[in-house]
Amino acid sequence: MQNGGNGRKEFLGIVCDLYIIAILAVLPLYTGGTYYLIGDSKYFIFRNVSLFCLGIWLLLTLGAGVWRVLTRRGWEWWKTTATGSSIVDIAMISYSVCVLLSALQSAYTKTAWLGYRDWYMGAVSQLFFVGIYFFISRNYSGSKISIYLGEAALLSVALLSFANRLGIDPLRLFAGYTERDWEYSHMLSTVGNINWLCGYMGVAIAFPLAGYLGSENKLRKVVLFCVSAAGMALLMLQGSDVGIALTAAAILICLLIGQLPLYRRHLKTFSQRGALLAAVTALLIGTIGQMMRLRGTIQAMPADSPLQGRLTWGGWWVISILFFFLCILMQVVPERILRLSMGAVSIVGMLSALGGAVWYLTGHPFTDSWGSSRGSLWAAAWRGFREAGWLQKLIGAGPDCFAEYIYRIMPSWEVSQIEGFWEGSIYANAHNEWLTLLVDVGVLGTAAYLGIFLGALKRYRGMLLAVFALVLYGVNSLVSFQQVLNAPVLFVALGLCEYRLRRENSAVVKND
Repeated sequence: MQNGGNGRKEFLGIVCDLYIIAILAVLPLYTGGTYYLIGDSKYFIFRNVSLFCLGIWLLLTLGAGVWRVLTRRGWEWWKTTATGSSIVDIAMISYSVCVLLSALQSAYTKTAWLGYRDWYMGAVSQLFFVGIYFFISRNYSGSKISIYLGEAALLSVALLSFANRLGIDPLRLFAGYTERDWEYSHMLSTVGNINWLCGYMGVAIAFPLAGYLGSENKLRKVVLFCVSAAGMALLMLQGSDVGIALTAAAILICLLIGQLPLYRRHLKTFSQRGALLAAVTALLIGTIGQMMRLRGTIQAMPADSPLQGRLTWGGWWVISILFFFLCILMQVVPERILRLSMGAVSIVGMLSALGGAVWYLTGHPFTDSWGSSRGSLWAAAWRGFREAGWLQKLIGAGPDCFAEYIYRIMPSWEVSQIEGFWEGSIYANAHNEWLTLLVDVGVLGTAAYLGIFLGALKRYRGMLLAVFALVLYGVNSLVSFQQVLNAPVLFVALGLCEYRLRRENSAVVKND
């Protein structure tokens, strides 16, 4: 039976690798040949692959459990599993319980389980996400091929996006659209909507960034440097405001993470690599911006993009030169002085961020039209939460039931004041993941979901992948939403971190 157990483990390892490839490489690249309902196409692939892979895992695990009971080893297995549970495991299970309770009591039964139309973030998807974490953390084979393919997919998305911004459409996805169409400026590469693109890039880029910053292999470091620089340049060029925040956050992590005790011995290495990455990213932005001007495609940027008129600004090259100079300076400055300097940079950075926020909010007061009408959506979400009964406040209206509930208690014109392309649209979320959660799964579900983030930051604080994934996903979640291209990638990252920590702890136990 021992050989049977090993065979099952090897088989599940292969299935797990294929599942990771499907999430990291297939989902971002698959389009179905059109932008029409591209989100649906991607979700149905995710759903079907998840049902297959997670279903195999559950069936084999259930079969193994029954065998242990029959051979009177069931209690031994349960005891080992219970004592081996981590803080992240507990948070994941708690979130699953909250999701199930919310779906079971929801007045919008079908939506609560399957999700709102064209969105599909109901209880089934939420349980899939948690399943991703447990499946990968317990069954990953350790193979790097799935990660490499995911990074290659990210680079492909970036290169196709740059081509689109230069008026080149190698996949013919813009066939039938003209420069006057909304899709022409707001759809890119194989991902589609630029908000979805930011959500995907904001968490997927954690893989090359973490690898570049921490790698000792010269070839891999160079490759991941190129992938990371392309990804961050795309976040600036795609046209959505949140891309600017994501790029700034990524660069600040690279420059300042060496201040933390766990990474202090890598201060000079991380800071230098971060400065070099920032320099090349700025160089790419300026260069591609000039190419867009020469090809006459600068107007392909969304009209409300804050960078549309600044992409041809020579200041990007000046910024690049300054970061190159900073990188060289870090090489010759003694580490003690560098540490003090980076500490000062941290303080200045935080004060600048605070000052920038105050400046932005002063110039853009919070009204219904704030943030492309996010103001009205946020106000509607908060009002919906306040007006709910005590039970709904605790467990929510049901997973992905934001639109079902909010549009029932408020007229559509009051929910969003947006005009133009999206006028009259029904919004499936608040464009703020946390406010959406409050409405959908209540205080308990939101607290459990927050527990996943806090527990992961505590448990995986020594892993760069977790730091980048959690921080960048968190930044995006403040003004955006959960969807099939970002949430699964986050749970893949957390599953891989848990696997690594479990493997390291197991090795320590064996050595003892």
